[in-house]
Amino acid sequence: MPDNNDEKDTRWLMHEMNYYGTYHNHKENMAWLATAFYVTGIISIAFASRRIIDEHCIRQTISCVFTVVAAVLALCFICWQFRERRMAANNVLNIQKRLVKKGDDYTELIKFDDPPTYWMGELLSLVTILAATTVAILIFCIR
Repeated sequence: MPDNNDEKDTRWLMHEMNYYGTYHNHKENMAWLATAFYVTGIISIAFASRRIIDEHCIRQTISCVFTVVAAVLALCFICWQFRERRMAANNVLNIQKRLVKKGDDYTELIKFDDPPTYWMGELLSLVTILAATTVAILIFCIR
């Protein structure tokens, strides 16, 4: 006859795995949504403000500084979202290992600082932000 506590532990671990799987998807969606909003927003602002700037150097400088500050804030937000996504992915993998192993030997658990899963998506998002910032600054500076 199976142990009742073992069944409860298994159900609890399955619930945790489901929770972190959903959290992982939410954080990834937030990062990609923030990337898309930033790219469209900063390029739109650059094109719209180009009409306002005329030939005033001070306005161009302020616009470029605004773009760089917005890029830094966007990068911080996106890195935070991907960090939380990585944490959730590592938690899911750890729970899967615990469900498979059932023993007390958890030496192979993934630490939080282990390399991210799907790091190529993070790199693509960061490169996209940097490229959009560069394009926006070029739009501000080229007349």
